[in-house]
Amino acid sequence: MKKIGILGGSFNPPHKAHLHLAEAAISQFGLDFVLVIPNHHPPHKTDEEFVSDEHRMRMVKKLISKNDRLKFSDIELKRDDISYTYKTLEELKKEYPKDQLYFIMGADSLEYFSEWRCPEIIAKLAVILVAPRGDTDKERLDDLIALTKKEVKGKYYPLFVPEEFADVSSSGVRTEMTYAPTDITIDDDKKASAYDLTKKVYRYIRIHGLYGCTEKVYKDITDKQLKKALKCTLDDKRYKHTLGVSDTAKKLAKTYAPEDDIFQNKAYMTGLLHDCAKYYTHEEQLSLCEKYGVRLTVTEIENPALIHGKLGAYLAKHRYGIDDEEILEAIRVHTVGKPAMSLLDRIVYVSDYIEPSRKINGAVHKLDDIRKIAFLNIDMAVYQILENTVSYLSDSYKKIDEMSFKTMEYYKEYKGELK
Repeated sequence: MKKIGILGGSFNPPHKAHLHLAEAAISQFGLDFVLVIPNHHPPHKTDEEFVSDEHRMRMVKKLISKNDRLKFSDIELKRDDISYTYKTLEELKKEYPKDQLYFIMGADSLEYFSEWRCPEIIAKLAVILVAPRGDTDKERLDDLIALTKKEVKGKYYPLFVPEEFADVSSSGVRTEMTYAPTDITIDDDKKASAYDLTKKVYRYIRIHGLYGCTEKVYKDITDKQLKKALKCTLDDKRYKHTLGVSDTAKKLAKTYAPEDDIFQNKAYMTGLLHDCAKYYTHEEQLSLCEKYGVRLTVTEIENPALIHGKLGAYLAKHRYGIDDEEILEAIRVHTVGKPAMSLLDRIVYVSDYIEPSRKINGAVHKLDDIRKIAFLNIDMAVYQILENTVSYLSDSYKKIDEMSFKTMEYYKEYKGELK
């Protein structure tokens, strides 16, 4: 039998106290893992107090990313209706019928527990762990637990976290962030701690201008700053892919422009930025394109995988301060290409396909063969990638962007074998 902790809440935003609460539960009660569950729409709060589900979901994932015993769950975010704890526990009990659930809450919530929707079901399905909040000392917590047991029968135990986090709340963090100085560098790790936030969550809030902060705009961004920004927005898999593309792009640039260090660094930076908008959902991308005046074709609107190139070019310029039009164009066209691409366009287009973590099976042209060809004839690599992509989309009955056909037609003279 596994012992599974449940930590729910608005996580608006998630902060260090949430992290210590989950880790304390694991340590003090020998839990196998804790499910961290952002709620979709708490019954006691208004929509105006919330940032989007997507923002909160990403921040929670960043908060718990370094502890593999903390697991993100979207069980409540997937619901269309209001989130109630008893419903969540009923669903989880069906998923883990032989395991013991431990529901984690603060003493401030326990004071009103009897007024929750179906508290008796919650207390029946889970052991309840209660952490002190504010000025609730051990004696007061024991008295509160004893009183609650009389009102709602169940198993309740105190859970202790470092005293400095007893007063930390999401509402307090939101208030503090509203007055965050605009001149403080986003990479000031001491500032993140001052707001009781982890570095990644702090950067995410600043980059997106959440909770009244001014949206971060970089000037003369360094390689190190860009990597930090991308690491707090992209998921781990996408970030690994991004690093692979940037490294591959630089190697290809060295091959085709061996004496041009500036071009090589430009290729590397473009590789880092090419997927900078990839983490947004389809709906978010459409909304941002409308907000920023980014024009989309009908095919792009219908196929979310194509939008991030154009949106990424906008963000590269207006968020990350890139004003080199060659870099912006390479980001813009890296999804479907275009006829007569520049050398940088082709390098980024090819690098996106052949970077080391990429795995492609059953294609017309083998990936390993394209990887070799890329360093011998970049145009042939472009054509073979296009042929693979068009074949895959056709077999999958997916709509193919007209630009892909035009690009493939332009590069078809390179379809032959290397001599």
